[in-house]
Amino acid sequence: FQGKVKTALTMVSLTLLLLVPEFGRGSWTEKLFVPGLITLYICALITLTSGSVYFRAAAPVLMQE
Repeated sequence: FQGKVKTALTMVSLTLLLLVPEFGRGSWTEKLFVPGLITLYICALITLTSGSVYFRAAAPVLMQE
């Protein structure tokens, strides 16, 4: 489930960030930068949590000698 949420949030955040012009001042799309950045940080947090679940499951196999 975390992977599907992360994928959806990533698509939303990248869409918002791509709508923001690089040097456009006064455009309504400029207001999309902060929400896009926040959702991108949420995606990074979900990636860390879901990755830690996979790592904990694989750790016994990886740590075997």
